[in-house]
Amino acid sequence: MAVQGNVVILSKTLMSEGICVGAWDVSNEKMLRLLDEKAQKLSHNAPYEIGECYAITYSPHYRITPPHSEDAAVYECNYLDTLDEDDFNDLISSLCDEDIQLDELFDGKLVWDGSGYMEPDDTTDYSVKIATLDCSLTKNGNYYEHSRFGTSAKRIRYVGARPLAELPYRLPAGTRIRFSLARFWDKDRDGKLRAYLQLSGIYE
Repeated sequence: MAVQGNVVILSKTLMSEGICVGAWDVSNEKMLRLLDEKAQKLSHNAPYEIGECYAITYSPHYRITPPHSEDAAVYECNYLDTLDEDDFNDLISSLCDEDIQLDELFDGKLVWDGSGYMEPDDTTDYSVKIATLDCSLTKNGNYYEHSRFGTSAKRIRYVGARPLAELPYRLPAGTRIRFSLARFWDKDRDGKLRAYLQLSGIYE
């Protein structure tokens, strides 16, 4: 069944052959991942930009696989407005969990082996989280890392649309960050599917 909602665009993530757009449905108070009308990934020429507001008609994906519960096929979208900086920051703050440890992200279900990931047999029912951490992260190539005693203990790949070169070298504790989980895939070609933790947005 189609749903009507007014949404605010929160993030854009670069993917192979397309983009992933994260939104907050103000009308229905839920996170969404916007797809095209055929429930496929959006092309690079999709209209959405961070901070813009749209009235959309959508349906949840016909086949939801946890933790990716936010997928929504968008049938119609009409631009409404763009939030000013203060209103956008207020919205992000209202959606943000404060002072989280890395091990607490996604209900503590992440497995850490350098990078963090979720396994198919132990998932949450959501794949997006905006939070502030109780520790700082430092940029190293395409990753932001948490170091202990001078050694990188945990790292998270940055996948946002904002160029990496424009991002700060250090994200101090308290920085509002959008975390997301990639689709399950056999990255290491060892027969095991993993949904890797990503850093998909920074709200300074």
